[in-house]
Amino acid sequence: MRYFLVLGLFVVISFKCVGQTIWDKTDSLFQQGTVTGDFHEANQGYQQYFAGDPFSVDDSQTVFLRYDKYAQSCYYVGNQKKCVAVFDSIIDLFAESSFRDSLSNANGWIAFLYQMQGKFEKSIRYNQRALIIAQRAEKRIDIAAITNNLGLMYSEMGLYDKAITNYSEAKEIVNGLADTTALSTILGNIGLIYYSWGQPKKAIQYFEEAFQLISEKGKPNDKARILANLGAALGQTGMIEEGSKKLDEALELYKRSGNLDGYAKALNNTGTVHFNSGKYEEAYTYFWQAYQISDSLANTDNRAVSSNNIGVYFEIQKKYRDALRYYIEAMKWDDLAKREASLARDYYHAGRCYSALNELDSAVEYFNRSIAIKERIRKTATGESRRDYLESQTLTYRSLAEVYFQMGEVTRLYEIIEFAKAKQLAEQLSGSDLITILKLKDFQATLEKDEAVLEYFFTENKNLLLLYISSDSARAFSLDTKEFDKRSRGLFGEEMKLIPGYIETSDKLTKNRPGRSSDIMKEVQCQVELLRDFVRDPGADDHTRKLARLFFSYLLESASGYFQGVRKLTIVPDGVLALIPFEILVDSSGKYLVENYNVGYSQTCNVRMMLEGRSYPDNRKPLLAIGGAPYEKDHQGMAAEELLTEKYIFYLKDQIALRESEDMPVADLYEKVGFGVWGEIPGTLEEVIAIKSLVEGSDVLVKENASEGRVKGIEKSGDLKKYRIIHFSTHGVVVNALPELSAIVLSQTGDSTDDGYLRVSEVRKLKLEADLVNLSGCETGMGKVYNSEGVVGLTHAFLVAGANAVIASFWQVADKSTATFMVMLYEEFGKQQSYCDALSQVKRDFISGKVNGDWNHPFHWAPFIYFGK
Repeated sequence: MRYFLVLGLFVVISFKCVGQTIWDKTDSLFQQGTVTGDFHEANQGYQQYFAGDPFSVDDSQTVFLRYDKYAQSCYYVGNQKKCVAVFDSIIDLFAESSFRDSLSNANGWIAFLYQMQGKFEKSIRYNQRALIIAQRAEKRIDIAAITNNLGLMYSEMGLYDKAITNYSEAKEIVNGLADTTALSTILGNIGLIYYSWGQPKKAIQYFEEAFQLISEKGKPNDKARILANLGAALGQTGMIEEGSKKLDEALELYKRSGNLDGYAKALNNTGTVHFNSGKYEEAYTYFWQAYQISDSLANTDNRAVSSNNIGVYFEIQKKYRDALRYYIEAMKWDDLAKREASLARDYYHAGRCYSALNELDSAVEYFNRSIAIKERIRKTATGESRRDYLESQTLTYRSLAEVYFQMGEVTRLYEIIEFAKAKQLAEQLSGSDLITILKLKDFQATLEKDEAVLEYFFTENKNLLLLYISSDSARAFSLDTKEFDKRSRGLFGEEMKLIPGYIETSDKLTKNRPGRSSDIMKEVQCQVELLRDFVRDPGADDHTRKLARLFFSYLLESASGYFQGVRKLTIVPDGVLALIPFEILVDSSGKYLVENYNVGYSQTCNVRMMLEGRSYPDNRKPLLAIGGAPYEKDHQGMAAEELLTEKYIFYLKDQIALRESEDMPVADLYEKVGFGVWGEIPGTLEEVIAIKSLVEGSDVLVKENASEGRVKGIEKSGDLKKYRIIHFSTHGVVVNALPELSAIVLSQTGDSTDDGYLRVSEVRKLKLEADLVNLSGCETGMGKVYNSEGVVGLTHAFLVAGANAVIASFWQVADKSTATFMVMLYEEFGKQQSYCDALSQVKRDFISGKVNGDWNHPFHWAPFIYFGK
């Protein structure tokens, strides 16, 4: 069990003998049952006794305890309905008696029984009654136990926010009681919440801490429960061997203790780990054993899990009708128990089968059912947990998109794509969970005649969809990823092998493993990283243009026939595509995309319209430019992220959270990940001074004034909202493994109490009313790539802070060419109608060679991209 029961449930009381009565014999039989495990004769005796007049005994305490034993005997012989009825009688009879404080026990029993039946709402009611009684009696361990049980019920219902609140309250009480077993149980339950939120690595932390508390003196069942959950979480993160070992230990402990319920759960977990490692037949053996045990025990939870797992096995064999039979069985048990998260899983898998059978209307129905539940669950989480939950569930949205594409439903395809992407950013921009997606025809009405939007979306079944939207047209295309992969490997196979995470062959593109993340993004990521490597090396120009041409044919050629009359393209990328500057893609005539079109980007069409809806005062100052910050002479270099172990990352995350909660500096943490000493950038001071001379009425912060303290001081006074453009010409830092450390690096000298790192969490809190934030430092457009959210880093943070658009960089930029690029950009701002158009024009000027013949390579002009309105 994943909880600890209220104390006193199994206390055996001896009674004073009053002769050879029915009661005396029955009581003796009950005590024998506590040894033999057979309570049938005792139960029959209690029935005979209570058929008479139990109140013939004057001692009401004796009557109370006799009812309690009768109820327990009903449970032990499997008559749960009678057990509930007897405990209900106890509650009714003694509600106003001197034993009312003992009724917590009876309420706890009923709550437990309803939980076993999957009737969680009823269980919650009785747990709440028990909690009131325990609080009145000030029994802290009982309060902790019942609060934990409430958390368990909320967790089963998918109400994870309420569950974790209850677990946290129980944890605080138990911490003060030094009860290691209870604390271990609660920590394990918290771990399960994070596992359900799609954060198995964080769950592992809690499971390991829980197991450490009971590793020596804990009961076998308690150890087995935590080991089974730990093994499942390790397997989910790819640590198959470690996970299997933990699960083998759990199975052995359950076998020895005779706990069939726990044994079945561990079998399901073991099967899942084998399944995820591609050992499908072995997995099925475990699933089927769990199914048979769960069926004999009539445990609805294990029945549902086993049925779903067997369904997955049949689905992988493409026996979709067989799979559906088990998925529908799982639905029955999960629906009966109101297990929302499990029901969403069942619906998702049923949708996949109907899609494979080409029964598309049924597929749509079940995918939408699944998404409706997942949206409710997603909103139980906050911050990082909310984002990670959607990331773990994104396949459902992607599967539905593919079905809409197959049905030719372009409008509904647009709606699900918009609904699935950048949800957290949209919620942060609006300050609300209630996001309304602008209808396709209404969005089209906002587009100019010479403008088109290209929105990309990876689906689960190895496809990349392109949605082309103009003011008078909306069309969907399926892009040939296999052909692109084949051609790029033919040209650059040897170079691709040097890319970290390289997948040896494209065979995985044809695999269809239900519930697993699509491998297509990993496949495409190899080419994306290779293109980024080529473009950052001016000596690899030939390779750059060849691969850029392949990307053009892959990403754009299908829709290019509709580009006639189009002057501006807005790219809405997906996943790893957000790391490509589309401007460098080469068409059939050998021209870069930006030579023919002005190119901008947006996270989604809806985010773009939210930014369009912002209105700021006209009387703002034109510009605040910040640069020329004093650094040290030597630059320590880039972080060796591959050396960051998972445990070290978790340690650093905890340290970041602690420092932020206590408003403490984090400069030393940058040193721990390979940063710390920053070299001077002479061109940034020249850049800022030149820009000031171009923009009349602008303000600058240079040298020691280019500090975190000055920026925050201006913000605190409210003056930061008074600028149309805010320009940072500084170092930028991105640690993909720890996006919390992404920052603008300001002055590292002086006596300021600030650490000189304006981190993403601090950026989000700024109050801006800027039309544009221009980040001309290195890699300021980078961050951690989420399939559901896009690149999370400084760009998102500045949009949330109030910027309507952000210009940021994709790689380490050259000092001199960047300074020239930025000065030309501000010159162009006065000539063009939009910042995006100005940026594209400067890129064309660099390509033409009129600036400097050595700077026409995309290394110098392509890193800067425009996100926003």
